[in-house]
Amino acid sequence: MAIGPVVAEVSKAFDQYWNSEHAHPVAALLAPAPAGALEKLRSDLAESARQRQTSIYIEALKNSALAESRTAKTTLFSFAMAKVVHDSPEKQDNTGAWRDDLLISQLAAIHSESDP
Repeated sequence: MAIGPVVAEVSKAFDQYWNSEHAHPVAALLAPAPAGALEKLRSDLAESARQRQTSIYIEALKNSALAESRTAKTTLFSFAMAKVVHDSPEKQDNTGAWRDDLLISQLAAIHSESDP
């Protein structure tokens, strides 16, 4: 979970992908679904949700200290610096210094900055 300026950075990264020329509508990738597929999907989703509501994991989450503090509005947050790193959606173009935009390159730079 994140709050603060990093939220805008995540939103900007998402928008870069969403609006990229390399993003394609799902209709361009998949054939139309057969008749009744949406209704079956909704039914399967409802059944999955019903099963998850009674799972041990969900019960543990509902009874967790985090859930209790969120309900009571007493959650304590730890504030720290955060940096969003992600591959460029334009990396396929291979123009300019595209290797510098790769996630691995960004992570390597961050790692070398943190080495004593």
